[in-house]
Amino acid sequence: MAVASAAVLSLDCAEPEALAEFYAQVLGADIQPVTTPDRIEIVAPGGSRMAFLRDHGFAPPSWPRPDDSQQAHLDLLV
Repeated sequence: MAVASAAVLSLDCAEPEALAEFYAQVLGADIQPVTTPDRIEIVAPGGSRMAFLRDHGFAPPSWPRPDDSQQAHLDLLV
């Protein structure tokens, strides 16, 4: 049975370069060499990884959402 060697949190966005730069600064992470402009990945000092994927039809989430609907969120513990 294959076992995953790493987990990557991936976020869709309109501008992966800008979002990767923001999170790299917040987390003290390194931006990895770009293999495609539609996917940017960062690696934090503890090994946590995040990827930012360009979605050409991206629509930002609205807040608050009506009718108690659930919306994903990210908790960063620093």
